[in-house]
Amino acid sequence: MRYFGFRILTLCLALSLLLSPMTMAMESSLTEDDEVYTEAIEVLTGLNLIKAENKNPAHNVTRAEFADILVKVLGWETLTEEEQTVKGKYLGYTNDPDFDSKGDWVWQEDASETDDYENATPFKDVLTTHEYWSSIRLAARSGIMTGDPNKYFRPNGAITLAEAEKVLVYACGSAERISGSFPGGVLQEASRLGITSGIEAISASEPITYRDAVVLVYNALGANVYEAVKYSTEGVEYKKSKDETLLSYYRSIYMYEGIVTENRFTSLTKPEGTDDDVIYVDDIKFKTDGISCDDLLGQSVDVYYTEPKRSNAPVIVYIRDNGYGDELIVEAQDIVELKDNYLHYQKDGQKQKKEYIGSQSNIIYNGKALTDYTDYSDDILVPEHGSIRFVDADSNGSYETVFVNSVETVIVSAIDYTQQIIYNKMDEPKSVALSKNNTFITDADGIKYELTDIPLNSVLDVKRTLDTQGELLVNIERSFSVVTGVITSHDSYEREITLDGDTYKYSLSFDESLIEMGPIITFYMNTAGEIIWAKRGTELTFGYLAGISYDNLGSGGKIKLYDLFEEEFAVYELADKVVVNKVSDKAAKLKKSSALYDLSSGEMKAQLIKYKLNSDGKLNEILTANVDENEFVEQNLGSLKGQELKFRNASSVLVDKMPVVYMNEATVFSSVPVTNYSDEELYRNINLVDNLEYKVDRVYKNNLQSAIATVILMEVDLGISSEKKSQIDNDSTPVSIVKSVRTALTEDGEECVVIKGTMGNTGDFSHMVADDDLMKPASELKPGDLIRFETDGKHNYISRLIKIFDVGDLKWHKAENPLTTNASSYDTKLHAVHGRVVSKLDDGAYIVVAPYIYSLDSSGNVVKGDIETDETKYYTYPTAKFRVYKFNSEEEKVTNADAYDVISIEESGIGSEVVAYTRTSNAISLYIFE
Repeated sequence: MRYFGFRILTLCLALSLLLSPMTMAMESSLTEDDEVYTEAIEVLTGLNLIKAENKNPAHNVTRAEFADILVKVLGWETLTEEEQTVKGKYLGYTNDPDFDSKGDWVWQEDASETDDYENATPFKDVLTTHEYWSSIRLAARSGIMTGDPNKYFRPNGAITLAEAEKVLVYACGSAERISGSFPGGVLQEASRLGITSGIEAISASEPITYRDAVVLVYNALGANVYEAVKYSTEGVEYKKSKDETLLSYYRSIYMYEGIVTENRFTSLTKPEGTDDDVIYVDDIKFKTDGISCDDLLGQSVDVYYTEPKRSNAPVIVYIRDNGYGDELIVEAQDIVELKDNYLHYQKDGQKQKKEYIGSQSNIIYNGKALTDYTDYSDDILVPEHGSIRFVDADSNGSYETVFVNSVETVIVSAIDYTQQIIYNKMDEPKSVALSKNNTFITDADGIKYELTDIPLNSVLDVKRTLDTQGELLVNIERSFSVVTGVITSHDSYEREITLDGDTYKYSLSFDESLIEMGPIITFYMNTAGEIIWAKRGTELTFGYLAGISYDNLGSGGKIKLYDLFEEEFAVYELADKVVVNKVSDKAAKLKKSSALYDLSSGEMKAQLIKYKLNSDGKLNEILTANVDENEFVEQNLGSLKGQELKFRNASSVLVDKMPVVYMNEATVFSSVPVTNYSDEELYRNINLVDNLEYKVDRVYKNNLQSAIATVILMEVDLGISSEKKSQIDNDSTPVSIVKSVRTALTEDGEECVVIKGTMGNTGDFSHMVADDDLMKPASELKPGDLIRFETDGKHNYISRLIKIFDVGDLKWHKAENPLTTNASSYDTKLHAVHGRVVSKLDDGAYIVVAPYIYSLDSSGNVVKGDIETDETKYYTYPTAKFRVYKFNSEEEKVTNADAYDVISIEESGIGSEVVAYTRTSNAISLYIFE
């Protein structure tokens, strides 16, 4: 751990002053428009320095909470060897009255006066059971936070503005710069360092809020520091650093501000881009390390980066639009004309204005640069649908970059996967050909998808580059917004319709002749939420078939359904012709349909169906299970049918493909009667509880390529099965991946091994191994190995070390490893699976892992066999929930990764080799081995 401002104990009074009762903080003026706090939170969470917790910004921060924030942001874990030799003697307490009364216990290795050393606490009022004991102890060891002369820390007392600023001034090594008495000298030095900018607290003695604590720490990270350049028994010598900030010194993370001039698709001036993992900021090359930067072209950004030794360019750890520049967005419907290099536009209720588009502009058309705008006609630079965005990244009053977004809206009627063609339900465009293009498909949140992930009836916004821009680029943003109902009002001036009480806007291009009062209509909306197309009738929806009746002449009839989403029964008239499983016939002949009737007995088959109404509100289409996998598929439960299966919400980690039932918020779980299908009282909807078991008879999904059930049914006569609680294993030692191993010396000059790595649930670590029995196995570790370890409470040295996964052989190190022997139980506290990715489900949101089969040979050696072929033993995981780490065997390097980008599946159906690590149903780490 690096630290500043630490000479001798008398220099580090830090927070020993102003422990008198404090005035309550004024009510925070924080609003949703608090840009200072928003920026601080955005950057600190983006850098993974604090968690994105839902904290109350107006909450007064205690001294213990501030210590915890600071220790985690600065990444303190242990003191360096040099710092250990000159540290002060901080009194500690074991809560043993006989020992504590001596008052001479010190924080050093030879403190052998007590066996309770590792449980010692530095303050009388901070016991080892305190929530923030560890952080308070580390802050005290660094010398920047100490207690009063009576050895009390007062952890639950609110920390004042002056106290917090003094801690940060000391952390910056600027203690010697303080002049004058406390608090005036501290406030003056904090102001000089820029720590106080944007603070709401007014007086030095005022308790600070969580809002101000975050802003103070964020400001301090950018302050230049005084470095400790020489250590001796008499103290420490300091020198001001010109290049180091608090963030770079403690975290080795640097910041650069500039304009993105090139991404993987294009530069600002030519349509050729970089490699996939590279961008340029002010023509400086940066590696993105899987971070998406596609939308930042031409923007003023803050780049936070590291400088790995083996990398040929700085590596981005976080990048953000810093909001420094200005932009203007002109929607296509507001454009009047493009004349004499000026775009004329008029927004609702405003005067007509104009902006320059000409030879001085960088013009980006649908994601790529236009090399010579004069070669293009107005219909290219003026989109019929879409927008034009003007960007002034340097805020000099001139828009230097113009983004022309020309959008085609497509409603998917069919997809030819062989020819890679998307067909449109609407007249224009007729189709979208993708075979010769560089295609990227995302949703509104930027999550990436494949062509096979686009279902029928989805709405797509398509942006295509021109043949003259080099390799064609197609960006597709998809939406599933479809609403069905009867129009109750229409306002043509506002371009709005009201549908069953809800109001929707429609786009300028919408054909108003499709608007009719009375019939049922299905409306399709683009990604902007505007209606762009409509069709009479409804889309297929789920219902439970309860009865079909006919009039006396047999020419018509009615159908009774239990609507699973509305949770009520409905009766519809049958249309003259009804399409059953893609085959059309007269309604009167439905009795001859084997899909709906048991022809031998003549009884109707009560079952789950999908149905559709025509524009007159009559039922005209029925679909039963296992007919069209794109619309409706029954999941085969096999021998598990009718048993109690565990429910697990899709937001939790999904382990064991069977017998877990996966669901999302839209899933319907219903019980239906076994025999009396018309008895409405026997139909029930049940609110399920995560990790409990329920009797399940049938599970239905919209798509085979899904981990999530759409409808779950159980058949009962009266009651509901009892619920069972899961059993959890007590094993709790986490899994870590090794990043580097080196030899070093302890503070006593003894040889040791230093292991650096990443622990999935806490981040990076660096620990020493000095135990003779552990030195050899520790020195043999390699980057990429997976380990489990424990540390002592004395020096934070590793006291227990187990290698569980060998990166050399890519297999478990021992068959008796607790994470493998209990791997068949998804309720274990810790769980790890080694296997291959065999499929992606739900648009890549989940992966399915086939585990390797492990065994022992006659000599007791671990043998890794082929991957499991029994699908009931596969595992399903939500990729977005994991911290993902990729190990590159050629570079022997572990890097952060995006699962959507790096997990691949080959034509053989076998993909990336992974180890998935979970803890009590929570995703922790996903390790990918190249």
